[in-house]
Amino acid sequence: MTREALPVSLVVTSFNEVRNVLAWCKSLLAMDTWPSEIIVADSDSTDGTVDELRRCLDGHLHLVILHGRCSISEGRNKAISAAANENVVITDFGVTFDRSWLRNMHSVLVTNDWAGGCYIITAGNPIQNAFARLFDVEPERLVEASFLPSSRSFGVRRSVFIAANGYDTSLVLGEDTALVLKLRGLGLRYQLARNAVVHWHPRESLHAIYVQNYRYAYWDGRASQNAGRWLHIAFWIVISMAALTGSLVAGWQGAAGGLAVSAAILYAKVAPNTLRCSSHSLPQILDLVVYYTTTTGSALGYLAGSFARLRRPA
Repeated sequence: MTREALPVSLVVTSFNEVRNVLAWCKSLLAMDTWPSEIIVADSDSTDGTVDELRRCLDGHLHLVILHGRCSISEGRNKAISAAANENVVITDFGVTFDRSWLRNMHSVLVTNDWAGGCYIITAGNPIQNAFARLFDVEPERLVEASFLPSSRSFGVRRSVFIAANGYDTSLVLGEDTALVLKLRGLGLRYQLARNAVVHWHPRESLHAIYVQNYRYAYWDGRASQNAGRWLHIAFWIVISMAALTGSLVAGWQGAAGGLAVSAAILYAKVAPNTLRCSSHSLPQILDLVVYYTTTTGSALGYLAGSFARLRRPA
């Protein structure tokens, strides 16, 4: 079965993504329109990613594989430079697509220089469910002026991307935030594509959530971007220090009181998120744990990245 091919290049990077390729390809082929080409910048995968892609897509879509070890930024820059179309959409292998994702991204790019698509969390265990309750805002409730789109669902004109010098190759992570801030600063035509939705899975454990948030925050700190993370630092200090302060003042009773204060502050902070992001009127205990884990990773990562930036030689 074939679909209408839009004059759009779909760009994605890969490194050992074979576990995600089948679901990704199935959702891509199920869309109501297809891109005229798919360009994959593969960073020398060793797990059969490229073979699986060819097995799934050959005979259906025009697939271009660019080989060679590269970072995410380098791979995307290389792929977009090689694109045959002016309109480019960007995603990753950690998602699956809504049926009309490509059509809706393309329709926004026709009249804009760049477009941010949306993403919805697909949860599979209690920790992922808690993460969704905290952070998964419905597309129609997003505030366009403050929402930072991710390159898991993104579109840009190739000429605009090249003029903006593309993704910052000095960043291991956070490169999409840097690009968004750069494009906003240029005053280009932008629209949030609320109907262009992909689905993604958050990390499955508290440790993985902490590590992911630490790494993203670290590179934000290195790039001196996303300054709202300083609020995470302030919040983390307040709730983390309450028990220690209480113990210094009044021993174990003070520590218990400090913990109670920390829990109350954490609850007051989390409750608006669960109201904003889900139908739950009150946060669950696991929500508090996941939020604290996320904030801790964000705070410590941003501090580490900021110190690393200050220590870099001029």
